[in-house]
Amino acid sequence: HTDGDGSLWIGTRGGISRFKSGKFGNITTRQGLPSDVICQILDDGVGNFWMSSLGGLFRVSKSELNRCADGKLELVTPLVCDSSGGLATLEMSEQGQPAGCRTSDGKLWFATGKGLAMISPADVNPNPLPPPVKIEEVLVDRESLLLPLSAEEVSPDLFSVGAGGNRRALVIPPGGRQFEFRYTGLSLANPARVTFRYRLESVDKNWVNAGTRRSAFYTQLEPGEYIFHVLARNADGIWNEQGASMSLRVLPYFWQTWWFKFASRLGGAVVIGLTVLTIVRRRVRRKLAVLEQRHAIEYERSRIARDIHDDLGSSLTHMVMLSETARGNLEQSTLVAANLETINRTGRELTLQLSEIVWAVSPQNDTLESLVSYIGRFAHDFLGASGIRCRLDLPVILPEISLDSPLRHHVFLAFKESLNNVVKHARAQSVKVSMVLQENDFVLLIEDDGRGLAAGPTSTAGHGLNNLKERMSRIGGRCEIETRSGQGTSIRLLVPLHYRAGAKHH
Repeated sequence: HTDGDGSLWIGTRGGISRFKSGKFGNITTRQGLPSDVICQILDDGVGNFWMSSLGGLFRVSKSELNRCADGKLELVTPLVCDSSGGLATLEMSEQGQPAGCRTSDGKLWFATGKGLAMISPADVNPNPLPPPVKIEEVLVDRESLLLPLSAEEVSPDLFSVGAGGNRRALVIPPGGRQFEFRYTGLSLANPARVTFRYRLESVDKNWVNAGTRRSAFYTQLEPGEYIFHVLARNADGIWNEQGASMSLRVLPYFWQTWWFKFASRLGGAVVIGLTVLTIVRRRVRRKLAVLEQRHAIEYERSRIARDIHDDLGSSLTHMVMLSETARGNLEQSTLVAANLETINRTGRELTLQLSEIVWAVSPQNDTLESLVSYIGRFAHDFLGASGIRCRLDLPVILPEISLDSPLRHHVFLAFKESLNNVVKHARAQSVKVSMVLQENDFVLLIEDDGRGLAAGPTSTAGHGLNNLKERMSRIGGRCEIETRSGQGTSIRLLVPLHYRAGAKHH
């Protein structure tokens, strides 16, 4: 159909299309047409198109069609003539063209599958009454919540009064998954052609076109306040703009309440804070451990350098001086022999000291078993060379306990100092060396049968005992001495098992 403004209207099996200014605009059942199969288009001369389709005859305003084709109108409102208006069949003929015509008296004739259908546009009077709308029931998980017919039938358990006391809100228990709103519109003229649109506030941004469907479905409504609106339109396109509405309040589970969510978020924030604090503390501890390890290494290096300088350096210097003296007095055989003997003795002591240093710094010896074995061998050799009988009471099987190099070094030097005091001052015939392993430490016990400290030279012995106590305090241990004149001396070295190199002890 060619319109007077130059528009070309084309009826298709996919709705009606308008070709204007080189562009197509399409209108289908989504925009309100009763059918997508358009058989004939006729102009009634007063601004309307009458169209035959497989959904019957219908009239629609050309202005609405143009606005809809331009995208300015969402829905058109056709006036539909079907079997309720006397039409023998809804199947209009589309086999040949034209499938309809307009006669000189203004009547419109259309070919159908059961003969001709005639309509007089001038005699068509639309129903001006908008259809009343009513919400009949609400179903939650397929269980019906019957709505009251009047205010007197309101149940206080099912409804609550909102602000102002006018609006009744349907109270829905928590846990609902599927919600169905059933409604209806009353129109005696053509009830089958009543169409609806609805909207649920807080869920639908725009109106939902339901067509002739008389129910609306929603799933998983969050706890809160909602208002359901529904509007109806009669067969002649007259809308009931007021429609019907209903308030409802979906109750929450306790974990869906605001206070539980607040408490959960607060608890989550606390957990996150504690987690971050724990991670930061672990990182700080790791950094401190690395720093302590570096400090321990530096401490051990300084100790090794000091021992090499003090012990090996002085011994080597002494040997050099003796060799220079012997070389300058080669004619004096007695002096040369004495110097060579001293050099030989110093060399043996130097070898022993070097062996001690190597044993102290070797990581393979960082065990309690290695310390006890080394102490036993040293006591046996040292006391045997001095003519003192040595009795060892040391455990044969020891647990695998790790001891770091500084601790082993200080314990051995303290033990060595104790034996030196016995050899130099005690005049003992025998010495007993024993060890007792406790929970957090172990005890080295050196007992001799000598004359005791009171009978010995107090100046040198006292200086050596002070060295013992000072050396043990460096590793957090203790030195306990018991002695009686003429009844020997007992030295107890208490050694901690959890010592960190470089740590300060008081």
